[in-house]
Amino acid sequence: MTADPLSCRRLFVMLTWSPEAGSAVDPVGVLAVDQGGPEMLRAVSWVPLTYGAAAAWRRRVRDARLTEEVLQAWLEAGGAEQLAEVLQFPFPDASLTDFTEAAMDRLLTGQIWEEE
Repeated sequence: MTADPLSCRRLFVMLTWSPEAGSAVDPVGVLAVDQGGPEMLRAVSWVPLTYGAAAAWRRRVRDARLTEEVLQAWLEAGGAEQLAEVLQFPFPDASLTDFTEAAMDRLLTGQIWEEE
């Protein structure tokens, strides 16, 4: 029996600093990863009109060789750029890109944190 590769899929919201809130709570994108194979696959979708605010995350995602250790470091990091994992998310059978775009749709409508 082989492991279901969809069980290795994880979803994150990339957050940046909000001066009004005094913490990293402004979402700038979603990052989906699939750890089901020899290499970690990724798909990213950026919140519209946040190019400048998302610059640090864009560099991180572009330059990083994603590993479990890198993701864990990002999850544990404090400061102006933080990563929040979405633990429950529907659409497990979608392609990684479609999964990411569905997450972005739910982020933009405020439904990403709602449980199904």
